[in-house]
Amino acid sequence: MNYTNWENLNEKCARDAFNHLNGFVRKTRVVKLDKVLLKLENEQITNSYKVRGASYFINHLDEKSRVITASAGNHAQGVAYASSHKKIDSLILMPKGTSITKIMNTLNLGAKVKIVGENYNETARKAKEIAEQEGYVYIPAYEHPLTILGQGTVYTEFVDQLGFTPKSIAVPVGGGGLITGIALNAYYNGKTKIIGVQSDKANAMYNSFHTGRLRKNDGDLETIAEGIKVSEASEIMLELMLRYVDDMVTVSDMEIKEAMRALYKSRGIISEGAGAAGYAAILFNKAKADSTIITGGNIDKNVFDSIVS
Repeated sequence: MNYTNWENLNEKCARDAFNHLNGFVRKTRVVKLDKVLLKLENEQITNSYKVRGASYFINHLDEKSRVITASAGNHAQGVAYASSHKKIDSLILMPKGTSITKIMNTLNLGAKVKIVGENYNETARKAKEIAEQEGYVYIPAYEHPLTILGQGTVYTEFVDQLGFTPKSIAVPVGGGGLITGIALNAYYNGKTKIIGVQSDKANAMYNSFHTGRLRKNDGDLETIAEGIKVSEASEIMLELMLRYVDDMVTVSDMEIKEAMRALYKSRGIISEGAGAAGYAAILFNKAKADSTIITGGNIDKNVFDSIVS
C-alpha cells in the first residue's frame, strides 16, 4: 500500500496504523468526568498524542535518514522520541515563545533544537528550506498521510477500550492532523459526530471551515493554547476536514483556563491549554459532545499552578 498517496486513506490504512503502533506507544486511560468521556493522551509517552503520528512516519524511514521538523513542542518531542528509538539524527525548529518545558524535554530526548520564526508557519517554512538544502527528511506535524494515520490511532484505541462508538467527540484543532485522523476512523467505524475546537485567538481553520475556502486568522495569536496556535490554514487539511468533520467551534482563553482548573480539581488531570480546548467547548456548551481527547500535558509548572490555584 502506498501510504504517501492521499487517495489511499481508507479503513485498512487506519487499522494498519493502529496495529503497527500497538505496543510502541502507550495505551492511555479513559476516565469519565460528569457525563463526559476523557481520553487521557496527556499521559502518553512524551505527554502528548503527537508521538503517534511522528512514530508512524519515522518507522517507515530507513536507518540512514536524518529528520527535521517544525513544532511548538509536542510534535517536536514525538519526533525526538521516535528518532532516538530508531537511532537517527533529528533537528527540531521551534518558534519563539515555545515553553521552556517543551524545549528542555525535546533536548532531553536527544534532538538538536533551534529557535526560529515568530509562529509555527514561519518556522515550518524554514524547516522545509533546510530539509531541501541539506538532505533532511521533513516530518510534517499534520500535512502527510502517515502523520494523520498515526494520530488517528487514538480514536481506534478509544473505541476499542469503550466497546462502543461515542455519539460525538470534541477535538482540539491546530493544523488539523488529529481531527482528520479521528474523523477518517470514525467515517469507517461508526456514527460519531466530529466537532473541531480552536482558540478564538488562533482561528484560521475555523474561519476556513465555515466559509469553505482558505481564510486567515483574525485573532491576535496570544493564547494559552500555544499547541494549537496555527496562523494559516492548510488547503489539503481544509479539504479533508470539509469531507469528514461535522462542525467547528471556538473557545476563549478564559474558557480554556476554567476547563484546565475543572480537570485538575475534579480528577487531578494536568492538561496544557491546547489539551483542554475540547473539554472547554463541552463545559461551556459550545460543543454538544459526550467525549473529548485531552491531547497534551506539557506545560510549565509555574504557569499551570498560576492557572489552577
